[in-house]
Amino acid sequence: MNFKQDYSELTTEELKQLKKSTVQKSTVISLLLIVAGVVLMFFTDFSSVPTMIGMVCMLSSLVNTFYTSFVKARPIEIELGKRARGDWMNIVGSVIPDGCTTTVTVTGSNIRDMNSFGFGLKKGMTYYVWKKDGSLNFFPTGGTGKNTENLLKSIPLSSILFYEKTGERYHETRISGGGGNRVSVTGAVVGKAVGGTAGAVLLGNKGARPVQSRDVVHDDRATCMRFSNQMFINFALHDYNVLRMVIPEKDAEVVAGGKEKASQSPSEQSVPISAADEIAKFKKLLDEGVITEAEFEAKKKKLLDL
Repeated sequence: MNFKQDYSELTTEELKQLKKSTVQKSTVISLLLIVAGVVLMFFTDFSSVPTMIGMVCMLSSLVNTFYTSFVKARPIEIELGKRARGDWMNIVGSVIPDGCTTTVTVTGSNIRDMNSFGFGLKKGMTYYVWKKDGSLNFFPTGGTGKNTENLLKSIPLSSILFYEKTGERYHETRISGGGGNRVSVTGAVVGKAVGGTAGAVLLGNKGARPVQSRDVVHDDRATCMRFSNQMFINFALHDYNVLRMVIPEKDAEVVAGGKEKASQSPSEQSVPISAADEIAKFKKLLDEGVITEAEFEAKKKKLLDL
């Protein structure tokens, strides 16, 4: 039996109504079967024919629920999901520039003022990021919202002081066990022979749990974008290389170098980096697997004004 249905001629709203009515009808039928089954099973002789019919009604309600969920309603849900994803991709295509593949993931922020730039970037979400008209723009890589004005976030480049790598990765050894309150003379003697006074206390404690140690790794490294008034937005550590592609001029080292350069005389200033040098830098990132082939080609075309 072929349960496949063609919903191409129905609008999305019609599909939603179809799903709603299908579920409602199934619910009513299942409730009626359950009520009939309860009445027939518990208000008649257990060995009688009505009782058997009641059991059939109860089983029929389960079959009806299963059939509605997996045969009738499920295909509608799949079709609605496909349309939602298609609508979202159309929205993304109308907002982000052609060829934009650069993305960053927000891991934290201390911006709470809804009137401030960067407000609304949500922790844990991944965004397309690009530079345009003096702003750094963010748009979610996934979602179903249709109000692009609320989803598109822009931060003026002039408000960004710089971005840098912060945090550290370190190991911590945690020791558990021990305890107990009875002293073992034998244990204390052996402990003292092995580990001195501390060993005597450790091994001489009867009833103690075995001392265990485990290695815990802490990693709070991130790419931190800093603003005035000590505000910041943290991105994933590897997003540092993405920001170097999109806004290299805001790299902390570049900003510091620019300030140093501004304080130098014209004769002391170095020659500007050529497009070839920039391409070589991004080629190295490609070879290291930091960026994709598509990202490298897009950057190269931009540098060569193709």
